[in-house]
Amino acid sequence: MVKLWVLDCSLAAASFLPDEKSPKADQFLQSIGKTVRAVVPSLWWYEFNNVLLVSKRRKRINASQGKQIVSIFESLPIEFDINLSFEVFRHIQELAFNYELSSYDASYLELCIRKGAGMATLDEKVSAVAKKLKIEIFK
Repeated sequence: MVKLWVLDCSLAAASFLPDEKSPKADQFLQSIGKTVRAVVPSLWWYEFNNVLLVSKRRKRINASQGKQIVSIFESLPIEFDINLSFEVFRHIQELAFNYELSSYDASYLELCIRKGAGMATLDEKVSAVAKKLKIEIFK
């Protein structure tokens, strides 16, 4: 059975940043489309792009590597959630307030709740809140 997981930027970045490499990230990306379905909130586009840009500026990756990373992610069957209703907005706001999260982190958890998905993250605070909310964490 293929399980749906919300992929956050911390796990995605750990698949390509040399100083953040993670076997968990590699395992997750290799599983997408096989045993894993990955979905991201629309925010992910901007967050992922920013990680690439900052990584290039700080010389963590070069332009060629940046293009290769985009190609790799482009080839993955990642689903993009574009539900931007006020109902979603209110739920993100509530999660952020109740658990002292940024709106960005709360958007990943809101998507988990709405889609009945697990959470694929390396962020400890997001993981801790996900556990409180009974959201499965990718291991």
